[in-house]
Formats: sequence, structure tokens, C-alpha cells
Amino acid sequence: MSAPTVFISYSHDSPEHNDLVLKFSDALRSHGVDAELDRYHVRPPKGWPHWCAEKLRPENSQFVLMICTETYLKRVQDNVPADEGRGVFWEGAIISDYLYDAKGNTRFIPILFSDASTDFIPPPMGNHTRYRVGAFDLIDPGYQDLYRELTGQPLVTKPPLGEVIKLGHALAVAATPLAARSALTDFRSIENTDFKADMSRIDKYAPVELIGRESELASLDDTWNKVVGGEKIRPRVLTFVALGGEGKTSLVAKWAAELAAQDWPGCDAVFAWSFYSQGTREQTQASSDTFLAEALRFFGDEETAGSAKSGYEKGKRLAHLVGQKRALLILDGVEPLQYAPGPPMDAKVKDDGVAALLKSLAATNLGLCVVTTRYSIPDLKTFRQTTTPETKLASLSREAGVHLLKILGVKGTEKEFEQLVADVKGHALTLNLLGAYLRDAHGGDIRKRDLVKLQEADA
Repeated sequence: MSAPTVFISYSHDSPEHNDLVLKFSDALRSHGVDAELDRYHVRPPKGWPHWCAEKLRPENSQFVLMICTETYLKRVQDNVPADEGRGVFWEGAIISDYLYDAKGNTRFIPILFSDASTDFIPPPMGNHTRYRVGAFDLIDPGYQDLYRELTGQPLVTKPPLGEVIKLGHALAVAATPLAARSALTDFRSIENTDFKADMSRIDKYAPVELIGRESELASLDDTWNKVVGGEKIRPRVLTFVALGGEGKTSLVAKWAAELAAQDWPGCDAVFAWSFYSQGTREQTQASSDTFLAEALRFFGDEETAGSAKSGYEKGKRLAHLVGQKRALLILDGVEPLQYAPGPPMDAKVKDDGVAALLKSLAATNLGLCVVTTRYSIPDLKTFRQTTTPETKLASLSREAGVHLLKILGVKGTEKEFEQLVADVKGHALTLNLLGAYLRDAHGGDIRKRDLVKLQEADA
């Protein structure tokens, strides 16, 4: 969870009040909220009015906390002498403009300390949610409620939306004796009470937001809908091919996470494995032994998993167990088990167990196997136009690359953004690393990109 950004708008009043605001801001920061306050600065180079205007911009502050006191209200409404409270009046005017332009409010939050009257809330904010904070810790109900909003942690979590139930089928299942229910295959939550899923090896790679892969996500959704619908002509092994760092794993992990959020619609079992830990160097003795043993145990064959049978036999057996149900099998980073591209082997799968598994699933599979790799898999070429389509992930488009940099907090002109995306050829991982570096080390200033020598990094 990224830290929410917050700007605190308040009126300098008594020393006691000013210290209270400072303690409030310090408490938020100690709890992971990136709170901004004028007292953290000495003198902005462009002056306080410009500093306030910048801090109130949506890209700089997700939320603006308005500490509502009698003095704050008077200064916002300009009910004070001309030379008093100009800063608060300036902030209040900017806030009013934002409310007017947005026709609503998603960012500005009135805050009342202890027994401060609700009459001190400026009129445009009077009907919006406010929080009364008595102490600056998570035990205080008001502070806790505010913290929940700032960090997106509601007290009650909305459950995932279930599938629309086909009443005729559901009622038929309910009326059918338990022994005969296995014949009814469309209603997983009733018939398949032993459903299980293991995504532990790839779920950590699912990004909060996946940029520029909308068409691939749609393709995965369409393929899975065909699986659930029982269509005969459809992919059985779906392969994504791309260079390292283009986002193959992120794509598949994000899609699987979205299926999980929907409670795995129509799915009988889910198992994911990553081979990346085995390396890609030719001298590395990559093997499927551990994978085959774990997968066989997961799908219920402990005996074969612990036997001395060959990898080929275990791969065939696993294909049978996986293929006889609507299972989702994810094999991430298969390239350590492939020969190097080019003659004479041309990236063929050198591991007998995985080769047997993939070929068998290409021929017979009620579910779906999703594969990611750096190299095309020639072993599946026979079925390429029918059951084993292959998708080559392109680099991020200019628009997607620019959007990614902006999401990461990089700041610059459109021309600077587009030039940076072009210079790294839209490579997703490079943009992620470079954007995070600029954000963390240089406040997001894209002009500091020259401190990273791309040619040296590429070499």
C-alpha cells in the first residue's frame, strides 16, 4: 500500500493551537501518511502563496485536511482586518475553486479538534463528512475513522460480487442426492466442495495497477469464459512470450488476482509455479522434479509424486489430473527448461516432464494452462493455430509508458515524458525502476534522468 499524501490547511492561532496541529501532522506521518505542513519548511523559493497553490494540486495531495476553528472560518470568509490571515484566505479561495470545478468533493476533509463547534466548518464543506479528533492515536475513534479514509481501509469490507446463479440448475442441484451431484458440473460452489488454489509463488508479483496491457487482459478473460462455457474450439495452452522485464509475470499475476477477487468463477482448481528461481544460464541444471512432485501432490496423487517414475511419466500423469477438470495451471518463466534459441535445438523444451505435460494438455484439457517464457516453444508448434496460441508481448506504447511514469510520481513536460519512453523503447521494468528512482531521489524531476547512463546500464 503506497503512502497517502495529505496537505494540512490551518490557521496560525495561539502557540498551543499551532503545536497541536504540528503534533497531529507528526502523528499522521508516524502512521505512514505523508502529511505536509508549512512548519516543516523555512522559506519556499517561490514564496508561500505559490507553495500553498502547489501543495493543493490533486497530483501533490490526495487529501486536504482543513483544521476548522473560529479563527480559520473568519479568515477563510475574510471577516478579519485586511492585513490578517491572507494565507488562509488564499487557501480557502483555491479550495472553493476546486469544489466548483469538480461539482463535488472527494479530497477536502473538515477536521475538528476535541470540542470545536461544527459551526466553524466553512459553509461549502458543511454537509460533507467531517472527523472530530480527540487524540492522535489509533485508539481514538475519530482519528481511527479518519485514518481509515486516508488509507482506504473501511471498517466493513465489501465482499466480492458472486456470479449470477442459474436458478434452474441450482435448484436441481439442491434437489439432487449428494451421491449424484458430481454429474452436475456448472455450479462449482455446490458440487466442488474440495476446491483449492495455490497462487503463493506468483501473487506477490501482481501490481496494484497494470498499465498498457488491457488487450491481453481481455484476451485472458475471453479465453477463460470459453473454458467455463465448455467451448470445444478454444485455447488449452496459452503462451505469452517477451523479453525479460516486459511484464509477462505481472500480466498473468494481475489477471489471476482479479479471478481470485471474483472467487474463481467456474474454476475447479488453481495451481501456479514459477521456474525463475532456477536461473536461465546454460550451465544451470534446471529441472522440473520439484515442480512435478508439488503439482502431483496438489492434484491428489501423493504416490506418483514420491515415486521413482521418470519425469516423462510424471508429466503425463499430471496432464491427466489437470486436464480432466476445469483447472487453471500457470507456469511462469519456463525458459530455464528450454534450450537456447537458435540451431540446432531452437529453444525446444529440454525437460521431458514439462514437455510431456504441455503436449498432453495441448491435446486434451478441460481447463487452461497459461505459460510465460522469453522464447517461443516449438514443441507446441503443431497446435499453434488451434489449441496453443502464442502471444508476443510488445513494449509499452508511448501513451502507456507516459501514464506509468506519471503514476509513479514523475513530473515533467509531455515532450520530456515521450522522449524518455522512446529512449528506453517502452521497456516496462526500466520505466518502473527509473520512475521510482526519479521519484524517491529527485522529487520526480524528469530532468534528472540524465544522471542514469542508459547506455552503460544496457551494456
